[in-house]
Amino acid sequence: MPQVKKLESDGLFIENFEVLTQQAREIPPIRFKNTLAEYLFPDSTFSLTSFYKKNTPEQLEEIGGKSLQFANVSKGYFSDTGKERETIFPIPSDGAAYGSIPFTDCRNFHEVTEAKVAIIDDVTGENSLGLEPHLAKRLVGDCYGQIDRTLHTAIEGEENTPFQFRIGIREQPTTVARIAKGTLSPKDLGVDVVLAKSSFKGRKGEKNDEIKVGTYDWTFGVGIKTHAYRGEQSLGAQILVNYPKAVETLKPLIQERLNQLQEIAIDPTKLAKDYIESIDRRYRFSVRNSETFQELFGGDNL
Repeated sequence: MPQVKKLESDGLFIENFEVLTQQAREIPPIRFKNTLAEYLFPDSTFSLTSFYKKNTPEQLEEIGGKSLQFANVSKGYFSDTGKERETIFPIPSDGAAYGSIPFTDCRNFHEVTEAKVAIIDDVTGENSLGLEPHLAKRLVGDCYGQIDRTLHTAIEGEENTPFQFRIGIREQPTTVARIAKGTLSPKDLGVDVVLAKSSFKGRKGEKNDEIKVGTYDWTFGVGIKTHAYRGEQSLGAQILVNYPKAVETLKPLIQERLNQLQEIAIDPTKLAKDYIESIDRRYRFSVRNSETFQELFGGDNL
């Protein structure tokens, strides 16, 4: 079991300035809580501005001794050191494509030391776990992976509940600095975390140290952005287009549940116990979602 340490701070306070006048705006700094930026760049000072269509590249190269590092649609993040973007995104355009990820707020943030992390190619099923490709692909999906139940509990994951994550990996002997995002589900595993290759953002191509399939011993920071919740979804075009693939992903879970029911079907006591537990989980999730919906989805400062 890796060591787990909760990282707590007042957050990252970022001043806002006007890009045309290059002067600070008379508004309080924006607070970013439990972010990859704070974990990966603890000594950096960031400033935030909004872009205009009439801005020229020259206007954005350097402002007040700070240089543009990351962007998110119409927002730009400047820093005093000028080295953050190249640390995790050697390809400059990735600083715009994935610029919001380092500044996404999370509910909590932990550092996990000496964890065993397996990377699986979620397209081909290539893996280092000795699994047949079709079996390995059951563990992952597009930006979807698994986390050992013990570690899931240690980082304050809710019982039997997947969560959206942000992971930051500082440079260490076994890897360059990287970031990843996606969803993790708790499962009994032989490793601590199984990540899909698609969860890693930036660093495409061998010369940029693109992540390779394998099993690694890493220390990393992980933030839980949101836990999964129950909700109703209309059958729009996007749902229907992805329906066959979604069902294929669920088939192993359905089969596992059918096997459980088959085992207890001949025992009325076990069957009744399973029914009560199912109802209890359903209402517990409903109450929790009702209480936390506004907290989770009441707005994102990005």
